[in-house]
Amino acid sequence: MDSDVGRSSTSSPRSCLALSNAQKASTSRRSPKTVQFQDTPRPTLQPSGNKENITTCNRSTYSELSSLVHPFLALSAAPIVYDIREPPSTLRFPPLSAHQRHSYRHLAVPLTSSSPRHVRIISKEFPWSFELDYTRRVDHNCVTCLDVLSALYSALQAPLADHEWGVADESRRKSMQRVRARRIEAGGSALLQRVDWLGSRAFFGGLRRDDKFAKQRLCPGTVQVTETWLVKFRI
Repeated sequence: MDSDVGRSSTSSPRSCLALSNAQKASTSRRSPKTVQFQDTPRPTLQPSGNKENITTCNRSTYSELSSLVHPFLALSAAPIVYDIREPPSTLRFPPLSAHQRHSYRHLAVPLTSSSPRHVRIISKEFPWSFELDYTRRVDHNCVTCLDVLSALYSALQAPLADHEWGVADESRRKSMQRVRARRIEAGGSALLQRVDWLGSRAFFGGLRRDDKFAKQRLCPGTVQVTETWLVKFRI
């Protein structure tokens, strides 16, 4: 009798496995998997491991997304404090920012979700357009957020040309002269610079798309660049 009870109360490994699979199937039927979707995809980017030169960009991260500017430079977010009159290495993150302990090198990430190799920067606040074209460069796979700030800084440090001064209205000229006077007083250059065109609005405000303005702004005969972004500045 004891022998019969022992056999009936002990299941074989095969029968246990079958029971386990049946239970899983039953549970799966009773509790279907819930899938949640976000209204707006927010890609997560990580800085390149190379702190000096950006040589790689993760394109696969954005394979299913349309072109979105990185939150670091987005007009609606722009969690950086950057005076465009100074090198990008001087930028900082606000005290309450999640990135407050990071340096400017943290911006060594693709500018947009499409990891562009050709970007045009325009603005309603200055008359120039600046291009970053890496399509023929093997040492630069895509344009990064840091590339854009570096390009803006370099381009706006250039001396203001005579014809550029000539097209400025009276109000703009007075504004540039005030900026120049303050720079001279602080021991800086007496030459007018392109950045003086911005007057007191010399802090980076962010990037956004404005396809209508980009089309109006496009010089006849100039090839349109898909990744054209409008930069704004603030006081």
